[in-house]
Amino acid sequence: MAKTYADFMAVGDVKKMKCGEKSLDVEKTLTKAFKGSRKGDKEAEKEQFAKIVSTAMQTQIGRDTLTELAKLGYKFAFETGEFGGFCDPAKKKIVLNPTNDFDYQLPVMVHEATHALQHERDKSGLSEKDMEVASMLKKNRAIEADATAHEMAFLCQLKDVYPAPYEAEKKRGLPMLTAYEDAKAKTGDEDKALNAAFKSWYDCAEYRDFYDHWFTPWVGGISEEGIDNDDPSRFAHALKNKDVLALCLNKGKPYVEPEFLDSDKAFSVSKSDRESIIEWTKDYADEVYGAKRDRSVYKMAVRDETGKIIAPAKTKAASPAVKAKIADKAKGR
Repeated sequence: MAKTYADFMAVGDVKKMKCGEKSLDVEKTLTKAFKGSRKGDKEAEKEQFAKIVSTAMQTQIGRDTLTELAKLGYKFAFETGEFGGFCDPAKKKIVLNPTNDFDYQLPVMVHEATHALQHERDKSGLSEKDMEVASMLKKNRAIEADATAHEMAFLCQLKDVYPAPYEAEKKRGLPMLTAYEDAKAKTGDEDKALNAAFKSWYDCAEYRDFYDHWFTPWVGGISEEGIDNDDPSRFAHALKNKDVLALCLNKGKPYVEPEFLDSDKAFSVSKSDRESIIEWTKDYADEVYGAKRDRSVYKMAVRDETGKIIAPAKTKAASPAVKAKIADKAKGR
């Protein structure tokens, strides 16, 4: 995927659509907030970033996302590293990797901008160390699924303006794009298409396992830091599903039903991660006087090394008896 700046500048088939004064103001605001990399050609990089923004603004979802982003006072930069891009809400900064090509950077920009909007909606005041492990995993998976769903919607809108990023994603063959397209073609409903893409994220082992391998070690770090600081406040708060989904919106409203987050597919953990989490949280509770023993991971479904569910989630939503009652009620029994 990596290309040089010269390769990027060779991209010439982006169709120019009519752009209103408001859109031009957004582009100006975002481009002005861009800071080049430490060793790169800052003028060339600024021109590159401006093209990313202007192309994204040719779609409705890109325009909506970046218009909201422009109100938040974020800064933007290019930095090299083992990532495609990232959003740092604490510093109000979005970073893209300049070693990736334009076709890759474009959807990453929308993905990371979605994370910035999610953070702005989060009024809980809770950091990862404050939450029960199950809530922390539930929240972080949901915001990744949401950002990916919006990225898929963006690519589908973008293909009429500049098809290369859509075609590249199509070749990857991951389920999120297919789920979005199929639901949109069948229903014509944007919420249902986003819903399908969101849920299919949990079927994608490549994404799900990558982020689990990223998030799970945080539990060990939080536990160790809590022990070192003799801090009994760790893992103390649970999040409700509706509060998680309040971060994941389309046009200001949730598009995923809360009970999905308690399903085996969404609310599961690998057997090895579960064992590590249990050990870390037990050590923390044993070592710190007054600390809560976080048992939330015991409620989660368990996956084997292939991703198969080998033990169901212990939640009301996952309970067969509750499901049967809901089904009976729906049938008017």
